[in-house]
Amino acid sequence: DGNYEFAIDDRNGIFTNTGFFDNLSTGIHTLYIKDRGGCGIQEYQFSILSYPKFFTPNGDGENDFWEINGYDKTFYTQTNIYIYNRFGNLIYTIEQNSQGWDGNYGGKKMPENSYWFRVVLTDINGYTIEKFGNLSLIR
Repeated sequence: DGNYEFAIDDRNGIFTNTGFFDNLSTGIHTLYIKDRGGCGIQEYQFSILSYPKFFTPNGDGENDFWEINGYDKTFYTQTNIYIYNRFGNLIYTIEQNSQGWDGNYGGKKMPENSYWFRVVLTDINGYTIEKFGNLSLIR
């Protein structure tokens, strides 16, 4: 219970009466919650994740790897990103410091198709999020 104002990414910025923000960029953000009664400001860090719907690993330097964007490796202490084929078989695990998935499995190019991913991220507070989705590999 209380009367609060909210701001994003700037503790000394403009606070609003609503806690809804749209058009936030991919990446780590900080939400500031200020009590209008003067009891202080709380902050909450969160991330906006994004991923490409398709990638084209053809060696041209554009969209050659599929990866999740918007997470900081210092904010998320544990990252697990898995790629599955349409039959549910695990074909790739994206390591924390890798460029992402290059469209290969066992040294062979995977065919153009839809694939699925599962992302499990644990942040510095111990909070875990899990997301699922699909992507297309285009050759």
